[in-house]
Amino acid sequence: MKLNKRVWLSIVPALCISYALVFSSIYHFQKQSYIEQTEITLQLQLSQLSAKFSLYNNFVESYFSSLIKSTVLADVLKLHDDRFRAYAIERNLSSVIDDLGNLDFHSLNLAIIDRQGNIKYFYEDGNDPFAEPEPEIFNITETMFAAKKTDYKNVLIEEDMRKITRAKIINPLTMREPLSNDWDSAIAIILLLDMKSFDDMINELQRRESYQITLSTHHPEIHKNGDSIHANKDFSPLLSAQISYNKARQQKAIDAIQSRLLFIFIALVAGSSFFMMLLISFYIIRPIQRLEKDIVAVESKNKAFPEPSDGDDEINTLARAFANLYRQLRKSYDDTKVLAETDSLTKLHNRRMFKDGVESIISHAKDDEKIALIYIDLYNFKFVNDNYGHESGDILLKEFSQRLSSVVRLTDIVIGPESDLARLAGDEFSVILHEFGSEAMLNKITERILNIFDDGFSCSAGRFPISASIGIAVYPRDGDNAKDLISNADAAMYQAKNGGKNQYAFYSQELADQVRRELQIESALKLKDFSEFTMYYMPIVDANSHQVCSVEALIRWFSASLGFVSPAEFIPIAESRGMFEELDLWVVNRVIDDLPELTRILGEDCKISINISSAQLSSEVFFYQLMQAVQSRD
Repeated sequence: MKLNKRVWLSIVPALCISYALVFSSIYHFQKQSYIEQTEITLQLQLSQLSAKFSLYNNFVESYFSSLIKSTVLADVLKLHDDRFRAYAIERNLSSVIDDLGNLDFHSLNLAIIDRQGNIKYFYEDGNDPFAEPEPEIFNITETMFAAKKTDYKNVLIEEDMRKITRAKIINPLTMREPLSNDWDSAIAIILLLDMKSFDDMINELQRRESYQITLSTHHPEIHKNGDSIHANKDFSPLLSAQISYNKARQQKAIDAIQSRLLFIFIALVAGSSFFMMLLISFYIIRPIQRLEKDIVAVESKNKAFPEPSDGDDEINTLARAFANLYRQLRKSYDDTKVLAETDSLTKLHNRRMFKDGVESIISHAKDDEKIALIYIDLYNFKFVNDNYGHESGDILLKEFSQRLSSVVRLTDIVIGPESDLARLAGDEFSVILHEFGSEAMLNKITERILNIFDDGFSCSAGRFPISASIGIAVYPRDGDNAKDLISNADAAMYQAKNGGKNQYAFYSQELADQVRRELQIESALKLKDFSEFTMYYMPIVDANSHQVCSVEALIRWFSASLGFVSPAEFIPIAESRGMFEELDLWVVNRVIDDLPELTRILGEDCKISINISSAQLSSEVFFYQLMQAVQSRD
């Protein structure tokens, strides 16, 4: 036998054995790598589903919270014209949906139902003009009232549709959770919508990728064995999901790996081990390490995920899937951040962001540095909303925000070009300034703001009788934190409002004492304890006959803790805080109680004048209460 044949017979078996061991290890490595990649893919798919569910969940939570807290719902509950009621809520809801353009659903149900199951209001944003509330709405309402449960949130899983529902029971007068004696008049506000995009994503994954997806309202354990790959994820306390990969496709992929390695084994028997290791390193190890490095950089250093290559292997497919998921999550985060930090109408920062900015400035302020906070309230803005509609009011607020930004020049800016101004509430704005030479500069800036309202306010919606009241508080003299500065500037604003239209005022200790007394009066009025109130009747004498022809009912308050409280003090507070209804009703009842004695003294022809709030003149509720009070004495 020739040497070359012996060498061939010696080397080839050795190479075969060596490569057999190597390729056997490679096979097991690639199989494990494939399983791990598949598990990551399953987790990524679950994360995509979770992100889509979070979009619906966040929408329901943020809209429902803003609806409960907004004046829109309170105004709707007071209105008795269904057209205005529908317009008020539907316009608010449409605005929120338009801001979230990627929110998709078949139908959205918003209902207001009383304890007897009567529908006070129903809105359905779908294609069916004759739609009626879904049965789940009545079941939820009945269950909540029966259990006296004021808050409800759940995900309803049907055969081919998933729905998310949010409900709350409130007292329509206080807009708060009903007390034990308020449940008969309480109403339930229920929001129910299907998650179309979420369902479409599940159907597409099951159809195209052959995944099996199971949703549950509890939290199942992962069932993993050697036959298939599973993963699960808790989307929220309301919903969890489990996903598994198709067993046949999984085995087909593993068989493909085995066939490919066998072919390579036969082709490389005559090659070198060095070349084999080079190929393994180049085609397997390095791509995995590169992908791992990119993932770690995104997670730990907050770097953007690099654009993956166009390759069709598993690593590039996984990289592209992760890149797509990263872009979606990043966009969702950016959108959520904008919603959380800015006012959706004026695009100025909201109260929370503004307060954080002021706290940051104060924390970095020098010992001798002054910081001024200007608090602006638009007087008579409610008149625009009530008489010209909320659309005109929104136009007014947006254009005022633009003019405010233009008159507060760049040299005045402190926090940044977007956060030195803020919309703190419906018609309340604020500006933060520092490093000003004297209070004379504050006067100039304030006058520039007031000049916007010379002869009212003109905007693209028309000219309106709007004026401004401005309060100013200065750090550290008037407060050493954001909360105190805003509160004291607000107090100064109320002082300016008492001085007339288009006025401004600086915070002072006298002002603080006045505000403190107003708060004490307000707290006492909230108790609705009228035992300290007394009725006096001032006679009105006919100049010709010198006889008492009528009397005027006058209320007086002698408080054990506050002393004598003048009507000039407590009546404006009661009217501005919405507590005048109970006070007027008490006066009416007291006068009716005193009517027999007054008639006995003054005669049947004597007239009695009662002062009530002007807001009561258009209130049907007050008219009804007045009739009840009169009829109960008949």
